[in-house]
Amino acid sequence: MKTINLFVLTVIFFTIAACSSSDRETNIEFKELYRIQVGGKCGFINENGKLIIEPQYDMAYCFFSDSVCFAQVGERKGLINSNGEYIVELETTIGGILQFKNDVAIFITTDGKHGVINKSGEIILPAIYKDILRDDDSGFIVMDTLENMGYINNQGDFIITCKYDAVHQFNEGLTMVATSSKCGYVDTTGTWVIDSLYDDARDFGNGLARVKRNEKWMFIDHNGKEVDKFQFDEILTGFTCNRAFIKKDNRIELIDTNGKKIANIDADSVFGYHDGYATFQKNGKYGKLDSTGVVAIQPKYEKLFQTEKGLSIFTKNNKQGLIDSTGKVIIEAKHDIVQNDNHLTLLSCIDEDRLTYYDRNGKLVWKDMQGASIVWPENPTKNDYIRYFDSRLSELDPIEGIYYVTFTQMAVDRNNDHASSNGSISKFVAIARSLDNNEF
Repeated sequence: MKTINLFVLTVIFFTIAACSSSDRETNIEFKELYRIQVGGKCGFINENGKLIIEPQYDMAYCFFSDSVCFAQVGERKGLINSNGEYIVELETTIGGILQFKNDVAIFITTDGKHGVINKSGEIILPAIYKDILRDDDSGFIVMDTLENMGYINNQGDFIITCKYDAVHQFNEGLTMVATSSKCGYVDTTGTWVIDSLYDDARDFGNGLARVKRNEKWMFIDHNGKEVDKFQFDEILTGFTCNRAFIKKDNRIELIDTNGKKIANIDADSVFGYHDGYATFQKNGKYGKLDSTGVVAIQPKYEKLFQTEKGLSIFTKNNKQGLIDSTGKVIIEAKHDIVQNDNHLTLLSCIDEDRLTYYDRNGKLVWKDMQGASIVWPENPTKNDYIRYFDSRLSELDPIEGIYYVTFTQMAVDRNNDHASSNGSISKFVAIARSLDNNEF
């Protein structure tokens, strides 16, 4: 039984370049640095939009984690620190490295295999696997080339060998494991604590897990004992935020962990709570419920995703935006993808090969400009810069009358008319200009 269709892990590497600041900060470790792109090279800003690492890389992961980030210039690949210096050199067979956490990260080879590496560049799990998924702080779910699944800890040791149909993430010290069309639970030492008795099973939450046996859903505790006080026609969600949805007498009800009804829910379908809110669907549209079951956001959205830090992604006309817990629009629905990572300060949006960053109040912090490499005369004049910016203003967003404009003068290889192989950049300039301000 395959209960998970794992995993499409794609490293989105953009190749545009960035720009500049004369007050560059150095010799400081930053918890958050975000990739920017202008003119064919990648650099990094901090959460305040200040340039920290000048654009010089052909490719880079989208943000720093554990104070390092994967970056590439030409054939040189490795991990850089917050000063932009390579601290680990990597083999060219490594295509990219994802987010570090607890000093380890998933890496992907140029032929699409997955492994795990640490910050010293030591491979702790060889790249022989079809897919790997991080399980937050605990470790990694692993799928081999035969699509058998297992689990390793952050040291690369197998807790669960790759021989099962499905392995979930750990919650409350237990993970669901499926084998031979039955499901049970394994603890963090790899010991079976609840036998494979169930036709279907879900993760633990608030001390209880939702399981199915003989066509009946029920709740069990950590010992595998069925909780007798829960007697309902159907269980729609497991417990999160001390809330679950059930169906009784053909009505949807919200209950607490004691089985007490909190509210009747007028909805066609419901989804579990996250960050104090649950998504529901009514007449084909989506809205939000608060912890008491009261409608916090009316069902009017094409799609509405789970809440993180009080914000939810919504979809309108196949574009994504962001609203707060009252339904106030924080980011208009004009981006292909909006990312609301709860561990990051900035909100990132992706449109084709461009990144846009907002703070959590919806203020624009950075927007990559369109286009790839920028070709400048050998000695550009003020008029060259002005003509360039005037031709690009339509691509930029006005924020309180200000256009944030960035550009770079690349070091040009006179022989073949492209940026020199060492990726050097001779000059960076950043301009924030008003439409009414013609000063250079």
